[in-house]
Amino acid sequence: KAEEAAIKAEEAARQAAEHERQRREEKLRQWEASRMKREEARVRKLEELERKAEEKREKESQRREDEAKRKAEKLRLWEAARMKQEEDLQQWMEKKQAAAEEKRREERQRREEERQRKAEKMRRWEEDRMRREEMRQVREVKRLKWEVYR
Repeated sequence: KAEEAAIKAEEAARQAAEHERQRREEKLRQWEASRMKREEARVRKLEELERKAEEKREKESQRREDEAKRKAEKLRLWEAARMKQEEDLQQWMEKKQAAAEEKRREERQRREEERQRKAEKMRRWEEDRMRREEMRQVREVKRLKWEVYR
């Protein structure tokens, strides 16, 4: 009987040990499953963070590109305005120069016409003087002839 009891006790101990082993295995399996879930969640979180960081980098890159385009366009417009201003200034200077040249030409023409009028006036005055001188000489000759006749 004692041997039977010992066998039963041994069997009970073996079953208890087996039960404990199964319980530990189950606990270990649950812990492993929980660890895997945490790991997957951590990986998903990291992937999400990386995706958000990539989106942020792309947005920043796009913002810098847009800013560069805006600056380039602003510079192009400024340069075009500066060129237009230079062109307008050049045209204004040419116009002013042409007007001054025209004024000088008109002044030269006016002086030339004035010189010609004076020359014409002098010529007529000289002709009149010559005619008067001739008439005076004719009168003088007539007077002398009359003197001689008397």
